[in-house]
Amino acid sequence: MILALILAASAPAQTSPTPSTPKAKPPRERLVCVETAVTGSHLSGARECHTAAAWAEIHRDSQDEVEMDRNRMNGSGDTRPTDGTFPQPH
Repeated sequence: MILALILAASAPAQTSPTPSTPKAKPPRERLVCVETAVTGSHLSGARECHTAAAWAEIHRDSQDEVEMDRNRMNGSGDTRPTDGTFPQPH
């Protein structure tokens, strides 16, 4: 019994594990803001802010829509409505 106490006293004290330093948060992406004019107003404008990656995605999406409209127009000739209704897809 005495031997166990001597060994316990001579053993290095166990310390609680040191908490690791808090992980650094990844840097936030910078926002890119664009002012757009509001039609019919000289005073106010709208401000739209997105990250550069989000702006690139918005641009890609709008380009895709333009391309689809262009293909739709070229694929079936002149699709402008003559009777005030929109053409139905074939």
